[in-house]
Amino acid sequence: MDDQVTIDYFAVSLPDLTIWEDDLNKRNKTHCVYMQGLGHLGLKQIDNAGKAFAEVLIIEKSHLGVVIHQKLLEELKENQYRN
Repeated sequence: MDDQVTIDYFAVSLPDLTIWEDDLNKRNKTHCVYMQGLGHLGLKQIDNAGKAFAEVLIIEKSHLGVVIHQKLLEELKENQYRN
């Protein structure tokens, strides 16, 4: 997560379209925190998943993966309180 990310211009292709300059370190951190959130979600660590997803939304307000998985997180919370 704390790596300094640079583009390897000798690569054949890049994973994302890079027409405009982008903060690759910010993108990498966002992705890593999102992956942590998914890991917590998979382990049903609801509070930790929620914290990770909230951190991602601070960095990128419209992160589609977080928006989708927050619905699943809400369902898990509801089921947890029912049981």
